[in-house]
Amino acid sequence: MGQSLGGWGLKLTPRDMAKFGYLYLRHGRWGDKQLLPPQWIETVSHASVNMNLPGDRDLRYANQFWARPDKHVFMTSGYRCQVIMVLPDLDIVAVTTGREGCPLGKLADAISGTVRSDTALPASPEAAASLANAIREISRAPWRDAPVKRTTTGRITVTVHSIALEN
Repeated sequence: MGQSLGGWGLKLTPRDMAKFGYLYLRHGRWGDKQLLPPQWIETVSHASVNMNLPGDRDLRYANQFWARPDKHVFMTSGYRCQVIMVLPDLDIVAVTTGREGCPLGKLADAISGTVRSDTALPASPEAAASLANAIREISRAPWRDAPVKRTTTGRITVTVHSIALEN
């Protein structure tokens, strides 16, 4: 008791994970307060230690963070694909939680490839209402009791309230 392990042990909700990511996206600032030294953010966002990982040769490491300098993304990764990913060029923080490991480089590609746009989408009250409704439904979903089916290709499908989510 009273000892910090440093490398593990945090229990965070996805919303709390996103707050950490936002702190890093804003260069260590929270509102009008500088909580982390800008040099710390610079170090982790430009991680330089090449880990020579067989699955992702471009992944670099520094101070509990991973970076893909070629993709302008840095992230911290926890057990079973619990990831806080910061994409400064896109002004985005992405958070994932999962039950299995995931290749960080492929995850960064998938997220950055999905959100690219030079202009904002036109306003659509109908689409916004539909999205809000879907989020409300998913938020009430009893995830532990949801039927889970693994297909022969290894994909996992979870169906909750008639909304199918696939990995």
